[in-house]
Amino acid sequence: MSMDQRQFEALVQRMERFAVRAPGAYRSWVLALAVFGYTLLLALVIVLLLLLALLAFGLRHAAWLSVKLGLVVGALLLVVLRSLWVRVEPPTGEPLARQEAPAFFARLDRLVAGLHTPRVHRVLVTEDFNAAVMQLPRLGIFGWYRNYLLIGLPLMQCLSGPQFEAVLAHELGHLSRGHARLGNWIYRLRRVWMRLDSALAQRPQLGSGAIRGVLHWYVPYFNACSFPLARRNEFEADASSVQLTSADSAAQALTNVSVIGSYLRERYWPAVGARARDTAQPAFAPYGALSASLLQHLCAEDARRWLARALEEPTTYADTHPSLRERLEAMKVAAQFAPPSAGSAADELLGERIVALAGAFDSRWREGVAASWKRVFEQTQGRRARLAALRAKCAPACLTVNEALELADLEEELGEGPARALTLRRELLAREPDSVPARFVLARQLLQQGDRDGVA
Repeated sequence: MSMDQRQFEALVQRMERFAVRAPGAYRSWVLALAVFGYTLLLALVIVLLLLLALLAFGLRHAAWLSVKLGLVVGALLLVVLRSLWVRVEPPTGEPLARQEAPAFFARLDRLVAGLHTPRVHRVLVTEDFNAAVMQLPRLGIFGWYRNYLLIGLPLMQCLSGPQFEAVLAHELGHLSRGHARLGNWIYRLRRVWMRLDSALAQRPQLGSGAIRGVLHWYVPYFNACSFPLARRNEFEADASSVQLTSADSAAQALTNVSVIGSYLRERYWPAVGARARDTAQPAFAPYGALSASLLQHLCAEDARRWLARALEEPTTYADTHPSLRERLEAMKVAAQFAPPSAGSAADELLGERIVALAGAFDSRWREGVAASWKRVFEQTQGRRARLAALRAKCAPACLTVNEALELADLEEELGEGPARALTLRRELLAREPDSVPARFVLARQLLQQGDRDGVA
């Protein structure tokens, strides 16, 4: 029987209480459930192989029926075996060598020694505003793990050296406590079950209803039971960060990531994309310009608003990460927004390598957006031509309702801005008081500007 969201959350809450009451027993329970999942898969393969053997033996007595059933069982066995072959692709990024960034590796070595972390085999710099560790087994289920550390260049550009060190300590904390290996194992098990369910759903002729019934019971049950473990891992990694650096550095890192993440999503990247309206080709270098833009354009008022919003966000069951407020409370420290005004971690730890990395990411970005950039530019040129045509047609009072609405939209987007658009929409409603579209768009703009007249 499948599990709805209410049942899922209730089971997670039970497991959370179990984890608090008996953490060792809870962890053993999750591991036992994972082993049980792999045992189910192994048992399924053995049963199907035995069925094939019995059918082969039955060829002497009922050849036609044995062949027909053998084809069905063989196809089902093939589906199961293919689902078991889950390959996790190695992460991608720009490799960072020890001789290229000695300051970075000196910091990394100190943290690895302090946390007794397994060796980091490869460091990759990515375009992401994130950092992560990955452990990939060279020998599949037999282990022999290769450890990857992924560090986002934008993240390093937006944190100071001590703040970035706190982030590194958090990620290495996952590695030292075995979170990455266990998480990878659980991830692979989920992938196996999901692939098997998807494959069986596409082949109902195989008569696999019983197998899918087990899947629909086990998968959500296992996900709910393992959910608190993933969340506890985050708190433990935060504790490692505080232990190796300081509570202030860890709090500043968490706060900066939250606030600057909002800046990047809501201000920086939209502004970069808006350049396509004016230039036919993407000549901008967003990764190279990020640090300067952050210091010049992230205002204190926006930072306060984004931080207040982040602190109000509750912990949910949609994500294993605790909320910002819960993580700060666990560290017993207040939120501290401190942008890297004296120099970023990228400047401090990457040295001259930062120029090549930013250049590589900028080139890749330009190649990736070239087609859509050109399309936006051409569409904007067409809309600007339409704006000019509507302006030249006659006075706004001579336009139809649809033309007047279109003119206001174009003025807001490409012309004189929201103030002019508001004037045009007011004039249109005064001229056409019974027009529902005119009333709607005016009310929408007023509400967007915080004007309560929009609900009148």
